[in-house]
Amino acid sequence: MPTLNPRTMTPDDKRVPPYIRKLFEEGAPADFVLIGATTREPDHINPALRSRCAEIYFEPLTPAHIRTIVENAAQRLHVALAPGTAELISTYTIEGARRSTSSPMPIASH
Repeated sequence: MPTLNPRTMTPDDKRVPPYIRKLFEEGAPADFVLIGATTREPDHINPALRSRCAEIYFEPLTPAHIRTIVENAAQRLHVALAPGTAELISTYTIEGARRSTSSPMPIASH
């Protein structure tokens, strides 16, 4: 399947798969619900798609939430975190969890 940029899709773009074209032309059935999530800003989403969506915003995770998530993930992965690791990661979450994933650091050992 070709890579498509939803921001530049147009109705006459031959690369748009038929099932996507049908949704845009005819709309979805009344009982059809599609749930999606993104960390992007609303203006990064195709306006034709956004016009068919209900936007729901969530409060950002707090550093305490992030610490709990990191500790639970380490436990599920059966890895030992270096002392202070969860706390350190939680300091990089001012803009949400997305920012913490862009800061590579050794955090665990098997």
